[in-house]
Amino acid sequence: MTEFFKYLLPKDNPKNTRFAINYFTAIGLGGLTVDLRAHLKKKTTQLDKPISFSDSSETTESCSSSDSD
Repeated sequence: MTEFFKYLLPKDNPKNTRFAINYFTAIGLGGLTVDLRAHLKKKTTQLDKPISFSDSSETTESCSSSDSD
């Protein structure tokens, strides 16, 4: 049934997901949003992780060393 509800319960954008959660909760169908809440929590924790710049500095060093050759 998830194929039929993919537009009613969007997971494409956190803003759309939050809207759907708030809407269905407001009309008394908050039980439908359990999966959406888990998905949103997972996405927000992934976004909160610090970005490691170690890979980009190695790329910059390799580019600068090849330019000097």
